[in-house]
Amino acid sequence: MTKVKICCISSVQEAKDAISFGASALGLVAKMPSGPGPISDELIAEIIKTIPPPIASFLLTSRRDTKDIINHHKLVHSNTIQIVDSLASGDYADFRKEIPAIKIVQVIHVIDEKSIDEALEMAEKVDVLLLDSGNPNLTIKELGGTGRTHNWALSRKIVEQSKVPVFLAGGLKAENARAAIEAVQPFGLDLCSGVRTDGKLDLFMEIHHDRHHKAYVDNLNKAIGGTPMEGKSIDDLVKSINKDTIPAVRNNGGGHWNHTFFWHIMAPNAGGTPKGKVADAINTTFGSFDKMKEEFAKAATGRFGSGWAWLIVTADKKLKIVSTANQDNPLMDISSDKGTPILALDVWEQAYYLKYQNKRADYITAFWNVVNWNKVEE
Repeated sequence: MTKVKICCISSVQEAKDAISFGASALGLVAKMPSGPGPISDELIAEIIKTIPPPIASFLLTSRRDTKDIINHHKLVHSNTIQIVDSLASGDYADFRKEIPAIKIVQVIHVIDEKSIDEALEMAEKVDVLLLDSGNPNLTIKELGGTGRTHNWALSRKIVEQSKVPVFLAGGLKAENARAAIEAVQPFGLDLCSGVRTDGKLDLFMEIHHDRHHKAYVDNLNKAIGGTPMEGKSIDDLVKSINKDTIPAVRNNGGGHWNHTFFWHIMAPNAGGTPKGKVADAINTTFGSFDKMKEEFAKAATGRFGSGWAWLIVTADKKLKIVSTANQDNPLMDISSDKGTPILALDVWEQAYYLKYQNKRADYITAFWNVVNWNKVEE
């Protein structure tokens, strides 16, 4: 299983939250020339004291002299040092001599083909490589936290040839984490801004995406392997589901389609009110956006057990709010309320329990802050 490192931890509580969500490593950012997340050495030391031994505590340092880096480590006592820039003086052997029990991670900023040679050379000297999307050649160095991805094909070449484990960083979030793992095959992912909302750690959707959705995809592929359904698109497969379809295809096919749709109609810094044709249709059908939200909340809270709430366009081009059980959806031939979904909310407990516990209503209210109305309009 791919390891997960949560970077830019800024408090004891964030460290506890990240660990509770399954992080195997935490990144604590010291003073940097640019980028998000730096905190004081005093706070880093305080947080590290609370991190249990199985969890790796990464000190991210921009210092470039081995003696300075070793002294920096002695201030905070992390069990891992992440060097985000190249060494200007000293040698990696200094770390083996002075702090032999501490793991050394070297960041490689993947820029071009030369980065492959740089990484493989470093793999002979350190315990772990971390591939990021910065640029140390700029006047004001970018040493991480850019929010950008880089050329994953280059990263894959590094992973294939490296003698040490490789973490992948740079612009990773729920929408591309699966693609990153498939493309690069890293030992672990390094996540920062992609697991934050308004700067605050927000991991529940990340886990929902990477674990639950992935399980539906894997199980669906197993169920349809070697059958005529294997060649169908997910849209055609879901539309063909009827009362005779085996449960493994119905549940996992619906789970895959529903979640894919769900991710696409959300975005960070979204929300607000609908515009254009969607707004007009909502006002015509429900009287106002607020009344539509009330009806949608009733459908979402009224769905007993697990399921989904939907806003659909019916065959006669009208809007309608419906709900379905489990992983069924309005596209399926078995649906009692058929139509084309334009908005959906997952009300399975696993979608919200880690953050909202049994407060489904709070989860529904928060949903409106991330609805991507531009996508709904499409």
